[in-house]
Amino acid sequence: MISFQFISRSIASKLKYVQIRQMNGSGYDTARQQQRNLRRKYAIIGCTCMMFFGSHGVLLWRRRSENRALNKEIPPIPYVEFERDYLLTGKVKSIVVHPHFQVCDAYTERKDLTPEKVSKSMLQSVSFYLFSNKLF
Repeated sequence: MISFQFISRSIASKLKYVQIRQMNGSGYDTARQQQRNLRRKYAIIGCTCMMFFGSHGVLLWRRRSENRALNKEIPPIPYVEFERDYLLTGKVKSIVVHPHFQVCDAYTERKDLTPEKVSKSMLQSVSFYLFSNKLF
């Protein structure tokens, strides 16, 4: 019967290097734990980037679909016509500019609405007109 010491010596004599690993208190190798922590950091950073770009993609798609729906309901008018009919007459309450879409949203007050007719949504109390942004 061959003893364990003889087998371990014969195996150890064939090795060139012996690596000594330090174990932490919970029994894990510290190098492996550091690799695991590094992989976890990369995964968190990757997930954060995917959520950032994904949310921007969803919001961009949503804005474009809303823009198409509004164009069907209220077609956009040229800037010259808007300036003549609405801007110079003082009917415009506010203007929201979207330069990346080359569109402006103009909000006007409706005179026929009373406080009883106005609902919870502010969008129902104003009518808005889209026009192409010729300012830039």
